[in-house]
Amino acid sequence: MCPKSPRKLKSEAYAHAASFLHQNRSLDAALFAFHFENGSAENALVALQPYQNDDGGFQGLEGDFGFDVSTVLSTCCALHILHDLKTSV
Repeated sequence: MCPKSPRKLKSEAYAHAASFLHQNRSLDAALFAFHFENGSAENALVALQPYQNDDGGFQGLEGDFGFDVSTVLSTCCALHILHDLKTSV
C-alpha cells in the first residue's frame, strides 16, 4: 500500500490558526513564529523565562493546570521547548 501524501492546511485555515496563536500567550505566539514564520529563538526564550521559578523548575506551561509552583510536567515541557530552540537555560 502506498503511503498517503501529507495533507496541508488551506491558506485560510492556516491564517486563522496563526491569528489565534498570535492573540494568545506570548510564548505560544513566539513558538509559532519560530517554527513557522522564521521567528527568532531569542524571542521564544524571552517569552519562556517568566514561567521559570526560583527553584529552576517551570510552572504554567501545561494549559489544563493552573499551578503557580514548579511541576515536573511544566519543567519537561520547558526542556522540550529549549531542545527545539537548540538552546539551554
